[in-house]
Amino acid sequence: MKKWNVIHTVFTFLFLATWAYFDLFKKLHSFYWLIFILTGFVLIFVGQIIIAILKKEESKAAIVGRSCVAVLFLFFLGYREIDRYKNYICDAQFGREFNKRRHRLGTPEIPSDWHVDWQGLRVVDWKAKDTMGHTGKNIGIDSTCAIMYENDEYKLKPINGKTRSISIATRYARGKRHDSVSYWYEPGIDTNRYITRHQADSIFAAENIKKDY
Repeated sequence: MKKWNVIHTVFTFLFLATWAYFDLFKKLHSFYWLIFILTGFVLIFVGQIIIAILKKEESKAAIVGRSCVAVLFLFFLGYREIDRYKNYICDAQFGREFNKRRHRLGTPEIPSDWHVDWQGLRVVDWKAKDTMGHTGKNIGIDSTCAIMYENDEYKLKPINGKTRSISIATRYARGKRHDSVSYWYEPGIDTNRYITRHQADSIFAAENIKKDY
């Protein structure tokens, strides 16, 4: 019995350490990772129940109660992990693979050297390595896995110590409506004004900034 306790304890520690490391630092979201997580927790709880039965130190009611708690926890965990996996798969549809539609619409694409800076519930932030020019894109997705909007940020060279930027807002329509792209020039903190695409193109050309659209 002690041997099985040691094996179960070591397995539990190694599994939880692996899960925490890859979940927090590596951000794994593959189907195989999902199966690994669910299988690991099933083995942990099944092992606990089997050990409790073999010890014969708990009543049948206590073991049944522990089993019910384990099932509820596994159900909650499984729902959470499956939802996270589905959310990741949905978000991935609007990465670089979506650039073809962006190109047709004339809205900024995601360059090949960008990375995902942050990913939340149906929200993804892409970032560039450079601190000037096209520096970021924020993407919003609805509960049906349809893209709602994109906001792109272009940093311009400061003038007289004042930060400047151009924001491009893309709104994806529903039904028979049309997608739209709008341009905003921000010559300083907390100030912005609407500009045309031609004006935005002229500013980018004057400052030798790649438009990515």
